[in-house]
Amino acid sequence: MASHIARDEKAQPDTALANDTQSNSETEDLAMLALEKRMCFVFFFQYLDKQSLSYASVYGLITDLNLRGNQFAWTSSIFYVGQLASEFPFIYLMSRFRLSKFVGITIVVWGAVCMCLAAPKTYHQFLAVRFFLGAAEGAVSPAFITITSIWYKKSEHALRIGCWITCNALAQIVGSLLMYGIGEHNKSSLASWRLMFLVCGIFTSLCGVVFYFVMPDGPDTAWFLTAEEKVAARHRLSEDHDGGDKTSFSMAQLKEAAFDFKTYAAFAFGILVTAPAPVLTLWTTETAPRYTAGLIVSVVDWILLMLLMAYYWYHGWSENKRRDELEKESTVTVYEAGADVTDKQDLTFRYSL
Repeated sequence: MASHIARDEKAQPDTALANDTQSNSETEDLAMLALEKRMCFVFFFQYLDKQSLSYASVYGLITDLNLRGNQFAWTSSIFYVGQLASEFPFIYLMSRFRLSKFVGITIVVWGAVCMCLAAPKTYHQFLAVRFFLGAAEGAVSPAFITITSIWYKKSEHALRIGCWITCNALAQIVGSLLMYGIGEHNKSSLASWRLMFLVCGIFTSLCGVVFYFVMPDGPDTAWFLTAEEKVAARHRLSEDHDGGDKTSFSMAQLKEAAFDFKTYAAFAFGILVTAPAPVLTLWTTETAPRYTAGLIVSVVDWILLMLLMAYYWYHGWSENKRRDELEKESTVTVYEAGADVTDKQDLTFRYSL
């Protein structure tokens, strides 16, 4: 239900609730920090599992599996094929089961699959396990986007997502040291690359068990928040009018997303950010000298990315300015707390720049 009222006539929040929110802000911030740490740990192990293939190649994987030509490149690519194939089914299942429990189980499963990478003796066996590893990890990214939207306001999403995305870089740093230690000081009968996958899988599965038991589904079921803090969290999130964790499908919102510039901008960001990596790595094989051509493609790619970022910023800035003028000159629609509306419908929303 929506009501049209002037900006200066908007109802003020309940005084007692506002005071309660302010008094609990410090405790709530600590609780949110604990939540971020859990998500960061999961993303850390996800990228560590991905990177373990590169480390394993240095310590005998290519020789032991007798990989030839572009076979090693396929062991890397097949992971993303599995991830792409599983994301749509996982997104559906996340709407049918408790989100935190479902994600916890998938983390344990992907850890088990990662350990299975130590078993293959042929290229095709290894390729199959890599596919299932990607499939097992398909729930993580969409689930974390949903979890972020459940716990944080829209204006906080960019920073929070950035926090757990940066664990990719941390995984590279810590992972290289860990894998070097395993590779250089392995005294077991197992090949070093097989031991690497076992270690990564064990840590990931343990992380999944912890995630399953300590990660709440939302502020209402958070064991680390008091009753007053839960009320404060609900009040804070209700200002965004995003509907929370809805399990129903909205065809109207699908159509809106399909014709929204920001949808395709986000897709383009993903393509342009990741495109240089395979260009530079896959073109440094026997088919060299293509490295120079790959470098040129990479430079062009980043120029396009910068231009898109500039236009995206301008698009958000101009839309925020338009909404400011609308609120000054006319009435706006104020939605009730928890209403399932999009950023285009809620003119009180401002894009983060």
